[in-house]
Amino acid sequence: MPSTSNLSTGDLDSVFTPPSHEQWLEAALAGLSADDSLEAMQHRTLDDLVIQALYDDCPAVTGESVMPADRPDTGSGTTSPACPWDNRLCIEDTTDEAVANACLHRALLGGNTSVELHLDETADIGRLLTGFRFDLAPVSFRASADYPGVTRNFLRYVNDESIDINELRCSFNADPIGQWLRTGVEPESSQAALQALASFSVETRRQLPEAVTALVDTTIHHNAGASATQELQAAVATGTLYLTHLMDAGMTLPEASQCIDFQVACDADLLMGVVKLRSLRILWQHVLHLHLSAPTGVTDPATTPGGMRIVVESSRRYLSQLDPWNNHLRNIIACSAAAMGSADAIIMHPHDRIGRWQATDDPDIGVRMARNLPIILERESGLTLVDDPFSGSYALETLTAELTRRVWSELSAMGELNDWLDTIASGRWQSAVADTHARRLALVNDEQQVIVGVNRYQNTAAGTARHPAQPAPVVTTSSPWIVDPNSKAVLQPVRDSESFEQRSSATQGATP
Repeated sequence: MPSTSNLSTGDLDSVFTPPSHEQWLEAALAGLSADDSLEAMQHRTLDDLVIQALYDDCPAVTGESVMPADRPDTGSGTTSPACPWDNRLCIEDTTDEAVANACLHRALLGGNTSVELHLDETADIGRLLTGFRFDLAPVSFRASADYPGVTRNFLRYVNDESIDINELRCSFNADPIGQWLRTGVEPESSQAALQALASFSVETRRQLPEAVTALVDTTIHHNAGASATQELQAAVATGTLYLTHLMDAGMTLPEASQCIDFQVACDADLLMGVVKLRSLRILWQHVLHLHLSAPTGVTDPATTPGGMRIVVESSRRYLSQLDPWNNHLRNIIACSAAAMGSADAIIMHPHDRIGRWQATDDPDIGVRMARNLPIILERESGLTLVDDPFSGSYALETLTAELTRRVWSELSAMGELNDWLDTIASGRWQSAVADTHARRLALVNDEQQVIVGVNRYQNTAAGTARHPAQPAPVVTTSSPWIVDPNSKAVLQPVRDSESFEQRSSATQGATP
């Protein structure tokens, strides 16, 4: 019987006697059939990381260094205890500024705390942002190659409206490498494109000192089928290129690091989603430490960069037209991973919308449910009361350390920074990502990786998928994640359930 003498003091460590490893092993084996073994409870990821059944020791916690030189803090750079994450709405169609503006205000009244606007330089910024309170909510512009023009239009709007620049929290998300990957339009000179990014950042920060100017978008790689290691490899390589060029343009390390945001996708793997976010923070902090001119341990606080900002969005790759309510369950897991991984901002995409396809007649249902997920987690989970809630967990610390070392090893093998661009230009990167996705699909087809409602527990009574003639107002037919067979994109978006949808449509006599 457990002792109750310490319950009144809240000391639970001495209430129960912790089992030894041998006792746990005996109990675990007793619960398995004669043909099973403890090794059968292990899981191997696409990166060949082995997830053990039990972690009762952790070198990453007990003293072994994660990185070659240091083990930086995994905590968030901007999210602190008792500080909720930013619940961001993504508006991808702003061609009708009045409709987009109404959507924007409806979302902010409903619980979103910032907006991401996809637009080009032809957009009427004034109509789009009519009534917007910059002192209450940040705005993030996604303008692809039009980022200089959109920024000029926004600055003109700010001057015309006499908006206090001290109230502005805005991001312009220049991402020349991401633009190349999305469109397939390789810049005539990669160096010129990177130098243009740096010049743009210097000029923009001169006028808007708190603006974020550059974005490292790993969702492109994720939605093309990349593994966690590949996503982080792309993030660190791209981020380091941007950081280096910003510093070459005259910025200090803290100034350059504050110009860069990271955007990452989380799927329905809660454990690896958290591990991926924690590993990214360690890797980036290590990059920043390597850029410090002072020796390790003797850094000048005035020149030491702060943390990083990570925007996490739900995966597009795991969305399925088959029994789409299961997409909502997958969104719950992705949102939880983002929260537990200390995301600074969370974007949840509607569960009932995939490109031009809409599952219901009411497009507001999915938008509202997506918006409410971060709100529910914030108000009911207590996750905002602690930064990096998994810190000290043997399992999470071990997996974070293993993934971090693997990514750093891949980066070291890649060579110089410009070799990252050569890897893309040669097609080697695309082939590696395609191979990863092919291995993922093989697991899905063999039901070794279960997608509820797709390869197992299918709802045969769900009927033929809906294909409304008109998409919801917030969806644009030129959205970068809509699969276009004529696209020249370097990395084409994919979905894990596409082959199953095609079989289902063929069986029902429908065309997807």
